Amino acid sequence: MSVDSSAIDESDFDNLLDEGIIDLAETDEADKRDQSKTDVSKIILAVNRFKDICTITSPDINKSKLGFMPNVERNEIMYGLKGITMITSPVIQEIMEHRPYASLADFVQKVNKRIVNRAKVVNLIKAGCFNAIEGKSVREILQDYILSTADQKSRLTMQNANMLIDFGLLPPELAEEQKCFKVTKELRKYRDDSESYYMMGDTVDRDYVLSKAEIEAIQLPNGRVVEAIDSARWDAYVYNGCKVRTTAYIKAHEAELLERLNNHLFMDDWNKYGAGDEKRWELDALNYYKSQSPLWDILPQIPVEIDLVSDIQEGAIDGFFNIKGKRVPKMHLYTLVGTVLNKNTTKGTVTVQAPDGIIVLKLYRDLFSFYSNETNGPSFFEKGTHLLITGISRGSVFIPKVYKNMNRKSLVKINITPNGRVTFENKVEEEV
Repeated sequence: MSVDSSAIDESDFDNLLDEGIIDLAETDEADKRDQSKTDVSKIILAVNRFKDICTITSPDINKSKLGFMPNVERNEIMYGLKGITMITSPVIQEIMEHRPYASLADFVQKVNKRIVNRAKVVNLIKAGCFNAIEGKSVREILQDYILSTADQKSRLTMQNANMLIDFGLLPPELAEEQKCFKVTKELRKYRDDSESYYMMGDTVDRDYVLSKAEIEAIQLPNGRVVEAIDSARWDAYVYNGCKVRTTAYIKAHEAELLERLNNHLFMDDWNKYGAGDEKRWELDALNYYKSQSPLWDILPQIPVEIDLVSDIQEGAIDGFFNIKGKRVPKMHLYTLVGTVLNKNTTKGTVTVQAPDGIIVLKLYRDLFSFYSNETNGPSFFEKGTHLLITGISRGSVFIPKVYKNMNRKSLVKINITPNGRVTFENKVEEEV
């Protein structure tokens, strides 16, 4: 797992040797030092091999290293930082240099924000890195972090007027004032060099301006003639009146508006960084479901019998076909449900997490291209996509396959609605 996550490099190689995580008798040092690309699929498959014989624990911001760390006494393997999405070697170096951390707030204060930016901190939280030092759930930690970094206002001024308008927080009786603010905001994007005029840019509501001011033709220093309005007259006779009425309303309702605005600002960030549930966060950060797959819950809604990975037997047959006098084995087809974790376009493979294990799909080039192509609908191979898969086992891979008389596709997308209902989506009529 350490090798596949590119965890063995110049900065941590000696530590990994000292702790017995790697053995040079089995591997070549130069190859390990040159690891530069995390192989997500190999990490996932390695985790899957170990999960039934030991515990894979969440990474710890104070203890985890680049690689995966075994604890023989407790029969555990701690997830390595290099296996977390977006967490690169410079980020890990920054994390290690400033240890220990007393809390998430202490971490944020110590690290260089240009290296460990907001999105990276979010992924560290989703991976469970701060669970130990915070003593809270991932959801609580993520909420606290987003609240601490959201653009929260302590008071309202006219600088916030357009923000209040954008969030729909001003009442209908100020509709005229809201229109005025929007048009003025656009006008101020188009000033002449002397700032004596607002020019009529393409995004300005011409009809509204005509109802309030006279449009005249002016000549710019470069000789170009444009339509414009006198900026001083517009501000004095149009904008300032709207400003006075809006200011009075904001002052009278500041406490209520401030609370509602801050809630909107928090929710904007939450929807960006906290979308989904804890299972989705595991998938985003660790590239697999560490806890139980959500597909267990939807199995009763699947209209066909579903097999488990543990049921698959390579070479199983259901009798024979008679083709031109020859007996041809009829391969037994298995039907699985799984979530896409990773794809390899070069190899034409897709790593999928079924409820009880990991499988690797292998598709022929044309079929892989069709299902991953977005010109005929969303790709079926994006991380997090749920699939209904029918096919056969061959060696270390699973080959999607159906027989013509089955009236079924080998790959069907499973959509799960917010209330837990299941729908199915086909992408192409396959030829087998």
